[in-house]
Amino acid sequence: MIKENRVDFNRKVRADNQEIYRKELFNYIKKEIVNPENELLKFIQETYNKGSYIGEFSIDIPLLYVKHIESADYTSVTDMFSESILKGFIQEINIYLLNTLNLKDIVENIESKFETETTIEYEDFIENTFRGDILKVILTFKD
Repeated sequence: MIKENRVDFNRKVRADNQEIYRKELFNYIKKEIVNPENELLKFIQETYNKGSYIGEFSIDIPLLYVKHIESADYTSVTDMFSESILKGFIQEINIYLLNTLNLKDIVENIESKFETETTIEYEDFIENTFRGDILKVILTFKD
């Protein structure tokens, strides 16, 4: 009985944390998309005006902004969600991109995915390996 209660409690905490994580991650991505310093809209318009068929950009996803897992080890974004929830989350991001940047008239397709990057830094005979996630977005422009 006690073990079953603990399992149920752990499942609920994990589900609650997943929802918190999803909301914080989505809010972070929204801020990065509209961040004037990124000049994302300008980049997309310049790429389209040059006659490019595909435009590609990425957004770094730092681990530290996620408040409830600040002390946790690295866990990739894709490991935080089930496959179906991740697909829905990516679709939500794509819709936000289309609507916020008003891309409906110039973009035929948006493909977004989370990828893990590994960075190795060398310093005084010490090798430091850092892992982090990026949101990679590929835009296919209309002719």
